[in-house]
Amino acid sequence: MDFEKLFHRAALNIEYNAGDLYEVFSENFAGCSFQRALPFDQQWISFVNCFSPVLSKADIRMLCEFAVGLGTADCEAQKNHIALYVKLLQEHILSAQEDIRKKSKMYRVIPISIGVIIALLLI
Repeated sequence: MDFEKLFHRAALNIEYNAGDLYEVFSENFAGCSFQRALPFDQQWISFVNCFSPVLSKADIRMLCEFAVGLGTADCEAQKNHIALYVKLLQEHILSAQEDIRKKSKMYRVIPISIGVIIALLLI
């Protein structure tokens, strides 16, 4: 799921439609309908935990923290809150891309190293 795009859409909906969090996030987060009968933050945490197999614990923690304080202030403060978490999310994405780059390099070197060791043992 591309949380960054979804956060941007949510900020736009808050600004132009002045909808509450339940409307804004139900429209943007396909497959998840937030109900007014339950606190938004609890529903958000349950939603985010669905992605625990594919996201790191730090990513899950950051996304869960996103709901804290959201909806407690005016429209401008909510947009600023979302913008902050978009920046944090971008930092997490850059870090994950760097990890992928480093690990992929390691996985390319390991087979070559094993091949060289086997060749030396056979000689």
